[in-house]
Amino acid sequence: MVNALLMRVHLSGEITGLSERQFEIVKKGVACYQKTTKYIRGLTPFYPLGLPKYSDEFLCCGFESKDKTFIKIWRRGTADEKKSCFIPLKNCTLAKILFSDGGCTAAVTDGGLTVGFANKISAALIEIQK
Repeated sequence: MVNALLMRVHLSGEITGLSERQFEIVKKGVACYQKTTKYIRGLTPFYPLGLPKYSDEFLCCGFESKDKTFIKIWRRGTADEKKSCFIPLKNCTLAKILFSDGGCTAAVTDGGLTVGFANKISAALIEIQK
């Protein structure tokens, strides 16, 4: 779900065949999209960790407006045991996880944001207040 958030959400396939848990994740994702859709037109993309490489443990892209920044981050489950990722950001005062598959944390730290992951394969959408 994180992949489509801040873009266009297209639900396809056998949605009726989802388990209750899977369906709840989809519902939360669609609700998150409905809350953030008003910002999409004015967002400018950027890569706070640089352009991703195939072997990277974490992938991250950001979308920025005048007063908000949205961060999408994925932990890809490589052999690295690192469970958190520091994202350098300027003017970061408050972070709120808008959507995740569970077990993610976000904390504003000096010079940026530290995102923690409980699961080896995980993703989150985070809103940053400037």
